[in-house]
Amino acid sequence: MNDLWIKKISIKDNKRIEIEFDMSGKWKRYVYNKKFFCEYNIEINSVPDSLMIIPLLGNLLPIAWLYNLNICIDVLDKSFYEYLPKVLQGYENMYPNYQFHNNLKVKCLEDNDYINNKIEACFFSGGVDAYYTFLRHRNSISAITTVWGSDVKLEDYIGWENVYKAVSRTSEMYGVKKYIIKSNFREVLNTDNLSYDLKHDGWSWWHEFQHGMGLITLMAPVAYIEKISCLYIASSYTSDIKNLTCASDPSIDNYVRFNNCKVIHDGFESNRQQKIKYIVDYSKKYNKSIDLRVCWISQGGKNCCVCEKCCRTMTALLLENGELERFGFNNKYANSKKIAKNMKYKNSALPRDWNILHERLHEKYTKKTVPKEWRWFYKGGTSSINNNFIYRVKRKTWHFLKKVIGCL
Repeated sequence: MNDLWIKKISIKDNKRIEIEFDMSGKWKRYVYNKKFFCEYNIEINSVPDSLMIIPLLGNLLPIAWLYNLNICIDVLDKSFYEYLPKVLQGYENMYPNYQFHNNLKVKCLEDNDYINNKIEACFFSGGVDAYYTFLRHRNSISAITTVWGSDVKLEDYIGWENVYKAVSRTSEMYGVKKYIIKSNFREVLNTDNLSYDLKHDGWSWWHEFQHGMGLITLMAPVAYIEKISCLYIASSYTSDIKNLTCASDPSIDNYVRFNNCKVIHDGFESNRQQKIKYIVDYSKKYNKSIDLRVCWISQGGKNCCVCEKCCRTMTALLLENGELERFGFNNKYANSKKIAKNMKYKNSALPRDWNILHERLHEKYTKKTVPKEWRWFYKGGTSSINNNFIYRVKRKTWHFLKKVIGCL
């Protein structure tokens, strides 16, 4: 049998949920650890089991749906359960070549409705998307939530300390509450096996199937305690990008529901350049420095200023006349000449990301006025980045290793 069942749900120190479970069959290929935890900075000891199980379910259900595996639980929040078919439909629409199966078996449904406090919260990583959502809903959002274990690993204490300080500064500067969640929700799963078995030309299991619902469901206990009415999760992409597969999408996120809390996938109508313009304009209007945290590769929770993501963000800021040091980038690396050099010789570029910058460059400059260091990009666009010799060597090496590893 391919079953997963709950053995024990417990609360430690009034703030930490621990769930022990066991499994059989194919589940063992996809799950590393039989003990899941999520820890909060508020007391959650009055949360019922029917809601405490949701953070784990949010990370297991996509596996069960895709690989026809069973999940057996005693009790579940009625609202969450009733909206699951719509969440599943979002995955089915996104991946029409896959067959999905709903094998969640629940003995009892529990109604956890409450009279909400009209409190709105948003996930807040410190990135461009998160800041855009937070700032444009500034008048209604009264709390931000950040997850340790998402993009900052649990063992990266220095990185988390920097992130925590930055989130605390934002909380104090704007007078909003902060909810801090620490969880092993990424470490429970064997994402190497999950990503390999996808047979899909995407990024990874995390990007393609997990991170939308996986993050959102971590907030179920907080929403119950704080009586939150609306939870925003910022979009990573825009509606004009066709045939994109991503675990965080309006067709999925907007249908995750627990008790009386609805979820809104926000900013899907705005591209990254439009979001950055909004952030720069806000910073100038209110004379506020905004510490963006965008880097994918650096340890320590800060921007490296040399990777593709950092270079892309800094270029976008400069195109909107943003002063880079006011947005969390080190002056030593953050200048137009060094950014251009790093992109021309050291990085690769996705057309959907850099085509927007190429268009903005043409809007702002002519052939005569474009800065000298960017003339090559002005003329050749994204292909002029990806055709450099170093990138071609890296790409060929990657394809070779992927082919060899796949044959082992």
